[in-house]
Amino acid sequence: MHASQTSTDAAVIRASRLEPAAFGIVFDRHWVRIHRYCVVRAGPPGEDVAAETFRVAFDRRADYDGRADASPWLYGIATNVDGSEDSHADEALAVAERTVAAEVR
Repeated sequence: MHASQTSTDAAVIRASRLEPAAFGIVFDRHWVRIHRYCVVRAGPPGEDVAAETFRVAFDRRADYDGRADASPWLYGIATNVDGSEDSHADEALAVAERTVAAEVR
């Protein structure tokens, strides 16, 4: 199957399993909105969150549920990536606080 600009997201994602470069069509369609969403939620780190969202989507494209529009899927991934970034930051802060507390003793 050949993906085109007029194909649904589902068709493009399906085609990208055999032709990985086709996933670029999904990226081109959704980058601006996903990027905006990530930056509004996370501030400057949102740039990385948006990029990670598309990396995760690409890696998980074989599991895509087949909906014509990939927006809900991508927003869900972005939300999860942003949440995992927050938990990593919280974890790093907790480690730093424990380190400072141990040094003070």
